[in-house]
Amino acid sequence: MTLDEAIKHAEEVAEKNERRAESVRNRPISSADFYHEEESCSKCATEHRQLAEWLKELKRHREAWMNVVSEVDQHTEIHSDGEFYIKNFDVKKIVAEYRPKDGTNDQSTM
Repeated sequence: MTLDEAIKHAEEVAEKNERRAESVRNRPISSADFYHEEESCSKCATEHRQLAEWLKELKRHREAWMNVVSEVDQHTEIHSDGEFYIKNFDVKKIVAEYRPKDGTNDQSTM
């Protein structure tokens, strides 16, 4: 499974559970079982939404990292003695340029 497929799957599961929770909420007869089913579906939807956001964040960070690696490669020279040198390289500029631009709100807990 690719990262994009995982993101899509998490979003689909969240949507399915949101619809399920809504249909349970709209049933004319209410009972403890319906309440627990609605609560369970809502919780699953929330967790899958969070998972999708984390996966999107991971994707942004991976893309940013690949851009940094590419930029470093462009400034690297490998000499015949096996040593490599980085020329004309401003680390702060590169980091600022390739930092993930959106959705960088790190949340370690749900």
